[in-house]
Amino acid sequence: MASRFASGFAGFLIGTVFGLAVAAGAALMLSEGVSPLLDKVGVVTADVDPAAKLNGDINPNDVLNQRESLETDAAPQGVKTVDVSAKTAVPVFWVQTGAFSQKDRAVSVCGRIAMNGMPCEAIEENKLWKPMVGSFTDRIDAVNTAERLKDELDLAGKVVQKPAHWPSH
Repeated sequence: MASRFASGFAGFLIGTVFGLAVAAGAALMLSEGVSPLLDKVGVVTADVDPAAKLNGDINPNDVLNQRESLETDAAPQGVKTVDVSAKTAVPVFWVQTGAFSQKDRAVSVCGRIAMNGMPCEAIEENKLWKPMVGSFTDRIDAVNTAERLKDELDLAGKVVQKPAHWPSH
């Protein structure tokens, strides 16, 4: 019986000493070794001077406060400027995927379309609710979206052109 107790105690003692040695090694490595979480930058970059930081001369918001004017008197060479006013309305294309007398049906169709990552609005026009996908400034983009609706959701879409201010909510 004594030998079984001695061998069990010896195993416990060896396990404890081994566990403590592993823990001490890990603590030593973390306190004095290279830590990927702490040693991100080994060199001081040009825009940060530690001596200036100690003097309080660094303002971390300087970069944010240095805004250049977005408006310039003359356009850079090679750049054409265009005056776009409200008079020159760009045509807007939408893909209409139905016309319903009840708003909830149009909203339901828009929900299916939105789940596929396409913007859709249920818009009332002439007492009908129309699920409208868009808007697009290029007719080709609208046609491609109508084809995508047919392929992915089996929804027939009709490309319609509306004024730029449409819909006026």
